[in-house]
Amino acid sequence: MLTKEEKGKRISGAKRGKIPKNLAYLHRLPRNKLWRERMSKAIKGIKRSEEVRKKVSVARLARKKRLGYINSLKTRKKMSEVHMGRKLSEEHKRKVSEGMRGKKNALGYSPSEETRKKLSISNKGEKSYLWQGGKSFEPYTIDWTETLKRSIRERDHYICQLCDKA
Repeated sequence: MLTKEEKGKRISGAKRGKIPKNLAYLHRLPRNKLWRERMSKAIKGIKRSEEVRKKVSVARLARKKRLGYINSLKTRKKMSEVHMGRKLSEEHKRKVSEGMRGKKNALGYSPSEETRKKLSISNKGEKSYLWQGGKSFEPYTIDWTETLKRSIRERDHYICQLCDKA
């Protein structure tokens, strides 16, 4: 529990936009589920003015530039769970569809034919990250078929050429 003096320091610090160093740990305390639910209810339905919305947008963009928006795995999992089962309106689906048109890959645009050729050349053979030193996943060539195996067995009268066993 905080004493009356500590509460006073915290309030005055908050008014100045700063929190005293001895109370800074309070911002790092974990928030429980009940607290989150209460805050969520308190915020829902509030209509913010255009000016406030602009300020929030600018603040978020600044944070995005500063942090690079790399969320932890735990945060991403939570975000995923929040959006699970969410029903999107037909209008929203249409807008997403229109926004994605022409974007066929992770680049966000379709590369030119020249760029595609350069990428192809730069990733062929030993330069490819999939290269395994020329090793193939198949023990035999493509020509090695059931018909070929049968004809060899018939030719050798079904006798092994290494150990002479039938």
